Amino acid sequence: MARDEAGQGQKGRAAAIAGTAAVAIIVAIAVISAGYTSIDVEPGEVGYVYSKPLLLPGGGFVQTLPGPARWGVCWRKFSTNIDVRQFTMDEAFSVLAKDDLTISFHAHAMLSVKSDPDSVRAVVEKYYGEKWYEEFFKERFRAKIYDAVREHDSRSAKEKRAEIGKEVLAAMREICADTPFTVHDVVIGYITYPKVVQEAVEQKLAAQQELERAAVRVDIAKREAQVKIEEAKGVAEAQHIINNTLTTNYIRHEYVNALMQCARSPNTTIIYVPLGSDGLPFVLDAAAPALRRTAGPAQAPPAAPPEDQGRR
Repeated sequence: MARDEAGQGQKGRAAAIAGTAAVAIIVAIAVISAGYTSIDVEPGEVGYVYSKPLLLPGGGFVQTLPGPARWGVCWRKFSTNIDVRQFTMDEAFSVLAKDDLTISFHAHAMLSVKSDPDSVRAVVEKYYGEKWYEEFFKERFRAKIYDAVREHDSRSAKEKRAEIGKEVLAAMREICADTPFTVHDVVIGYITYPKVVQEAVEQKLAAQQELERAAVRVDIAKREAQVKIEEAKGVAEAQHIINNTLTTNYIRHEYVNALMQCARSPNTTIIYVPLGSDGLPFVLDAAAPALRRTAGPAQAPPAAPPEDQGRR
């Protein structure tokens, strides 16, 4: 019986040892799995590679790794990848201008991180790594935009967007002079006014267009009136010429020509023509009373020859 108890004790100890060994193996596998890492750096990025011991303190920066690059299996090494390509950040603004009107617009900043190792290391260690824009650049950029736009009224701000952009660009370049960041350009987008102002502007434009159309109509009416005046002047001038040239002798000449045309007509026509003392057809001229005094009584035309009477 004592032997049985001894045998069971040995079996228990063996089982405990086996269990402990199994746990140790599992822990070792877990530790090894947690300790091995791999690093991938995409094109346009630079990796900030650092080590981080599993249990012991220490570790830190190892090197920078320009992409594209890949480290296979390594022991407890990690990478913070920094994008060094140029990109554009867009910020929306609503600013109270100098004339107390709120104007809305977007401002665009074109930025990049310098790709040299020291700059990439500085971004991670001093400027919050991948969050450098939100933590360092964003609020400074917005403050400069506000300061620049508030110096203008709403109208001049819209007209001087390019100048405001250049002013902010110079200020941000000064801020980033000793940093790993490059500010390439700043652009102020299209400025919009409140709805009330837009409606007032539209009404003003509509009124201005109506005034322009009315001015055109007035100009057309003036030109038409001028045409009529010129036509009236032409008629008056023609009448003046006719009155000056329509003398009694000219009327007699035309009268005689008309009588000759009647005489050549095949129709039977009898015309009694009053003659003056000079034997020519008499013409009454109210402007020449002397002619009436000198003109004799009207004479009947000479009798037609007998043969003409026979024909009639």
